[in-house]
Amino acid sequence: MPTSYLIVFFTIILCLLPSSARGQQTDPLQVERIAIDHWRITVTNDEPRILHMPGDPPYGQVLIPGYINELLPGLPSLPLRVLEFGLPSEGRLTVSVQALRTETLPADLVAYGTEIRENMPTEYAVTTPRSIRDGLAVVGLRIQPARYDAGGGMLHWLRSCVIDVRIEGSAAAAGGGYSSRALDGLINSDDARAWATGRTTQELQKPARRAGSDFLRIATLREGIHRITHDDVSTAGFDPTQIDPALFRLTLMGEDVPLDVRDGGDGSFDAGDVLLFYAPRKSGEDGEYYDEWSDEQVFFLTWEGTSGARWTTLDVAPASRPSAVPVTEYPMQLHLEEDHDYHRGDDEYSDMMRTKQVEGETWIWGYLIKRDGANARRDTIRVSFDLEAPAAREGVLRVRVRGASRDASMLRATLNGTQIGEWRIEPYQSGTAEWSIPAGLLLSSGNELLLTNPGIIVCPPENPVCSIERFYVDWAQLSYATDLTLAQPPLHLDASHAYGTMIPPAEFRFEIPAGAATLFGYDILRGSRLAGIERSGGMDRLATDDAGRYHLYTEADIHAPADMRRIRISDYVDDGRQVDYLVVTHANFRAQAERLAEHRRQSDGYSTLVADVEDLYNA
Repeated sequence: MPTSYLIVFFTIILCLLPSSARGQQTDPLQVERIAIDHWRITVTNDEPRILHMPGDPPYGQVLIPGYINELLPGLPSLPLRVLEFGLPSEGRLTVSVQALRTETLPADLVAYGTEIRENMPTEYAVTTPRSIRDGLAVVGLRIQPARYDAGGGMLHWLRSCVIDVRIEGSAAAAGGGYSSRALDGLINSDDARAWATGRTTQELQKPARRAGSDFLRIATLREGIHRITHDDVSTAGFDPTQIDPALFRLTLMGEDVPLDVRDGGDGSFDAGDVLLFYAPRKSGEDGEYYDEWSDEQVFFLTWEGTSGARWTTLDVAPASRPSAVPVTEYPMQLHLEEDHDYHRGDDEYSDMMRTKQVEGETWIWGYLIKRDGANARRDTIRVSFDLEAPAAREGVLRVRVRGASRDASMLRATLNGTQIGEWRIEPYQSGTAEWSIPAGLLLSSGNELLLTNPGIIVCPPENPVCSIERFYVDWAQLSYATDLTLAQPPLHLDASHAYGTMIPPAEFRFEIPAGAATLFGYDILRGSRLAGIERSGGMDRLATDDAGRYHLYTEADIHAPADMRRIRISDYVDDGRQVDYLVVTHANFRAQAERLAEHRRQSDGYSTLVADVEDLYNA
C-alpha cells in the first residue's frame, strides 16, 4: 500500500476515534496544596482562538481551552475560570500573581451590545465577594486570562503565571461541624470541613429532651429581634410565676440561642417581664436564601436543667475605639426572590422517578422563553423594590439562572429603564450573571428590575422552533452602598456584603440620624447587645469593627412570634409499649387515623398506636 494511502487511512481512523482515545485535554490550571493556609496555582495557557459570532447584535469571542466564556455588555466574550475556597468565619483570601508571562495578538473584536470598554478586565486574578454557604464562608478566585485593548486593536493574554493563594485566619480556626453540601466544589473541601458552623450528623441525632417534659414551641416568620412576654407564657398554659428565669434556655435545631432576660432580678417571671432574642431567616439546607419547604423558624424554650446562653455586652461608644476610621457609606445587600414554579429536573420525567434531589431541582421564580413570529412577546419577570438611602456609588447586580432547553439562551437585565447587560446561558447549565450598576441609578423607592429573554436566533415563520431558548430565574441580588447619614433603622450591617471597593475598615465609626425612639443594637455573631451608643446633635453615633454582624433597631422594630404553643413530648419509646400497627399522621387527619387503627384492632387483632407527626418532630 502506498505511503500516502497509509497516511490518509490512519488519519481517517484517528478522526473516527472518540475523544477519550485521542487523548484528554490538559487542564491549564495545576492546583497544589502547600499547607492548610497556602495554595499554589500554576497557569499554562494555550494560544487563544478569536471568533466573530453572528447574532443580534454580533460580537467577538476569545476562546482558551479549559475556560468558560463570560459575555458582558461593552466587552467581547472573554474566557473565565472561578475557583472557590472555604474560609474560617473571620478568615480572608489573599492572592498574588508571580512569574507573569503575557503575550499579544492583533485583534479586531466587536463588543457585545454597546460601545466597547477598553482594557477590561484590568487584572488576571481577583477575588469575588465573600458569601456564606450553609454556615461556611466562601470566596472565589476569578482567573481572567484575556484583556482587549480596543484602541490599539490588540488582545493581551496570559501565557503563564503562578498564583499564590493565602488563607488568613486558618491557624486560629477551631474545629466544628460541617455540611457536605457546603463543601461541594471547593478547592480545599477537606480543610474547610473544620470551618463550617453547621453541625455533624452525630450532633443532629442527639436527643434534645425527655419524654413527658413540657416546653414552649415558638415559631417566627421574620428576621430580627423578637419579644416573649409574661402574658405569652401564661396564655400558652404555663404559670410563669413558678418558673425561675435563670433556667430559661432557648434552642434552635438543638443549638443555644442567646436570650436577654429582663425579669427585674427578683428570680421570678412576673407581669411586665420579657425575653428578647434574635431570630434569623429560615434558609435552605444547600445554603439557599430561603428554605425549600417552609419559612417558619422553630425555637424551643425550656426551663429544666441548666440555663442557656445569655446576651453579652459589646461597648460601641466612639471613645472605645480611638483609631476607628469614620465612614459615611456601608455595603448592603438586597435579595429578590419569588418562588412560583417547581423545576422537577432537566430530564423532568426520569428525574421525577428519583428519590434523591437532582441538580437544578428546586423552587424557581419563573421560566423565560424566547418567542418568535408576528405576535411574539417577551417573557418578563418584573419586580419593584425600595432601598435604604442608596449612595451615589456603583453597585452590583447578580442574577442566578439555569438553562432549561437544548439551545443556549440570553438573559437581559434592565434596571430603572437602563439596560444593565446581557448574559449568555448554556443549555442545562447553572450560572450567576453579574453586572455593574452605574452610580446614581438606584433610588430610595420605586426601583424596577426587568429580566427578559430577548433571544439569540430569530426563527423564520416556516420553522418557528429552529432554536429552543428557555431558562429559569432563581433569584436576583443587589449589592449597593447605603448613605449612613440618611439611613433609618432597622438596619442590618454585615461586612461580608463588601463588594468592589466598598469594603469596611477593620475598625470604623459612623452616625445615623437620631429619631424620636431610642436606638438599640445587637451583634448577631457575638450574641451581644451594643452598649454606649451616643446621641448628640440629632445623630446616633457608635464605633465597632468588621468582625460582627450588626442589627440596629428601635422598640417599634421588635416583633412578636408568629405562633407560641405548649408542647409535651409523647413517650413513643417506652420499653413497656409494644404495638403491631403504627399510624403516623397529622392532627388534621387524626379522626381518620383513629378509625383505621380501630379497624385493625377489631378485624386483625392488632395492638395499635396513632402518633402525631408533630410529636415525633418535637422529640
